[in-house]
Amino acid sequence: IGFNRFLIILIQNGEMSGNLSNTLLKACTFLEKKSQIKNKIIGAMIYPIFIIVFTLIMTLFLILYIFPKITPLINSLNIELPLMTKIVQGIYLISTNYGLYILFSTLFLSILIWSIYIKSDKLKIKVNIFLINIPIIGRYIKMYSVLSLCYMGEILLNSGHGMVELFEISAEYSVNIIYKIRFLEIKNNLVKGISVSNAVNTDAFLFPPLFTHMCELGEKIGNLPYMLSNCAKVFDQEIDNTIKKFTSLIEPTLMVFMGLIVGSIALSIILPIYEITNHLGK
Repeated sequence: IGFNRFLIILIQNGEMSGNLSNTLLKACTFLEKKSQIKNKIIGAMIYPIFIIVFTLIMTLFLILYIFPKITPLINSLNIELPLMTKIVQGIYLISTNYGLYILFSTLFLSILIWSIYIKSDKLKIKVNIFLINIPIIGRYIKMYSVLSLCYMGEILLNSGHGMVELFEISAEYSVNIIYKIRFLEIKNNLVKGISVSNAVNTDAFLFPPLFTHMCELGEKIGNLPYMLSNCAKVFDQEIDNTIKKFTSLIEPTLMVFMGLIVGSIALSIILPIYEITNHLGK
């Protein structure tokens, strides 16, 4: 809905100014930039998702297919099982006896929690605050929300619209409820005559210092669209760097995680065989 209104305003302004083609080009550029950011995020998440799915498949294969092969032999011999083997054996018994119940219960709880989240603004606020406080993810959320504001601000202000309308449209366009609420508060403060820099400076938790300084400088030189444009370029590059940092950190972490999980299960299968060999040797 937010983007539709944003697009309608640009088209109306283009028709009134007789420069509709340039206006549509700006809208196309805006869409392209948003799409590029989404594609970067999707690309960064493909590898972690692949590792997690592969680890899950390997774990289920070892527990449900390989481990049962040695279970009768283990049970037939009166030997003390290693702790890892006991844990895997317990997981195997739970999976075979209650696997379907656990699966359907998990799906039901997931749907229930998601339904409550969709309907509860308080829960959305708490979840978003939690996400913003996570170092790398929080930094991305802040820059992405402000980047959208800068892109739209550059286009709207150059089209003859004001900051009040910018924050009103940004509130409608934002998918983050915290920024949605904050944009509306800033819009109301602007209506009261408070400057943009003072309105955003009251909440350093949500707005990076660079954005506040750019707004203040833009108001002083009387060229806020230009400063928002520069701010958007900086945040666009920062988002690239944040995604690269996230990828460089998550890859070794997931590899260690996969090695520990698969290695522990493989070890739980090998150790009993070693015990059996020693038992038969005696």
